[in-house]
Amino acid sequence: MALKPSALSEDGFIIDQRQTDNIPFGRSSSDKNGCGWIAIYNFLRALEQTADPEDLTDRLGKTLFPSSRLGLNFFVLVHELRRRGVPLEFSLRPFHTGLLSETCPAGIILYRAGRTNHFCTFRREPEGTLRFFGVLPGQSHHRMSMAEFYWDYVKFPLTLTITAQSGTFPVSKENCP
Repeated sequence: MALKPSALSEDGFIIDQRQTDNIPFGRSSSDKNGCGWIAIYNFLRALEQTADPEDLTDRLGKTLFPSSRLGLNFFVLVHELRRRGVPLEFSLRPFHTGLLSETCPAGIILYRAGRTNHFCTFRREPEGTLRFFGVLPGQSHHRMSMAEFYWDYVKFPLTLTITAQSGTFPVSKENCP
């Protein structure tokens, strides 16, 4: 199994879930319900850790409900990150998420995106903006503030946000485009 080049940004983040139709995830393909494992992949990459897509989809695919229509469970996602030793902080409210996003190196947000729930990843850039992955398909440098993200994309005010604890994984200019 290989990620299509069209699914990736120039620096190796998965930016187009539609281009993962060749990767099985549960009883479906990743283009249908793979945003959870993709968020983990991008989150770990933002923290300069490596993740094998095949390993992620194999292990996490076993945790899906039989119908596979619901995608990855939030608690399974948290368990995977803790298994890898990432110290995490959590938020449910927009205000707290905004505060965490000002200091954390990266995070994952589970939010209501119209008729479905969706996971996306963000990374703090050296100049202070947030770079989002998985919100707009194919957008490699989708940068905005957390307030702008909520205004433009979140359809229900409560979200589940996971961030790497601030100070744990420094963001350096050499690692950012």
